[in-house]
Amino acid sequence: MAFTLVNGTDEQTIVELAQQTSIVYISMDFSDVIGPIIIKEYEKIDGLNYALVSTAQYPADFAESVNGVSITHAQLNCSYKVTLTTQVPEGADKSIPYRYGVELR
Repeated sequence: MAFTLVNGTDEQTIVELAQQTSIVYISMDFSDVIGPIIIKEYEKIDGLNYALVSTAQYPADFAESVNGVSITHAQLNCSYKVTLTTQVPEGADKSIPYRYGVELR
């Protein structure tokens, strides 16, 4: 699969999953990205509103030679989403190859 990261600095949802109990695995390839990317994970804690549960910046928070990011998340009977935000405009839309799997519990 590929996600189109639209040029600009708006927060964009790459994966959003409905309420369930599962283990979620997500891998994203940022080798085509120029600037820093903020990766955020959210859980819908009250059925209406998302709460930020994790944030990281690529590449600063990862090993120097890493081009991809993997996330494992325990989704505990709530909706869950992952967003990306570029810190600087990329100059054009970018394709972010990704894949995810869900292991229901």
